[in-house]
Amino acid sequence: MWFVWLVLGAVLGAAAVWYWREQNEGSRVAEVQGSWEAKYRHALEDVKRADAAHEETKERLRAAESRVAELEAEKARLEARLVEREGEAETAPAVPARSGAAATAAPRRGDARLKQIEAKLAQLPAGSSARKALLAERDRLRAGKKTPAADGGGDLKRIKGIGPTIAAKLEAMGITSIAQIAELDEAEVARIEEQLAFKGRIARERWIEQAREMLAAERS
Repeated sequence: MWFVWLVLGAVLGAAAVWYWREQNEGSRVAEVQGSWEAKYRHALEDVKRADAAHEETKERLRAAESRVAELEAEKARLEARLVEREGEAETAPAVPARSGAAATAAPRRGDARLKQIEAKLAQLPAGSSARKALLAERDRLRAGKKTPAADGGGDLKRIKGIGPTIAAKLEAMGITSIAQIAELDEAEVARIEEQLAFKGRIARERWIEQAREMLAAERS
């Protein structure tokens, strides 16, 4: 009889151990499942926040692109207006020079021009066409002679798109003749457009092509 009770006790003990392990494993599974579900919810929230930030960035980018387009249009309008004003200045009647003060101002302008030339020469590389033109102009000013037109014509305003203001700026940079415009290379074009703050204007208005056509017409 005792053997039966012993077997029965062993069976009940084994059943109790199995039940305890099942309960323990179920608890661990539920814990792990709950942890992964929490991580999944956090991941979904992160994705939603990232999507919202992405949409906000896209909106800002679209607004920036719209603003750039407005600025480009405004720049084009200002350039067109400047060209119109230069054309009006070309057709305006010349103001006669005054005696006395105007006569004494001429040497002062010559001295100021010499100072400008010296400052530009310090910036230009040796051997450049602009440097050669400035050196020739400096020699003429020092000799007290009026700067003559260079070969190929000296009136830069003959080129469409160059008015008195632009012509004066070009002359200050050492560009004083049609021939120099015709021989501009990419580096000189970039330098001139940077100082004039008109990117792409030389190509857009065909300065070089116009100058070459004028020189070809003069030689034919």
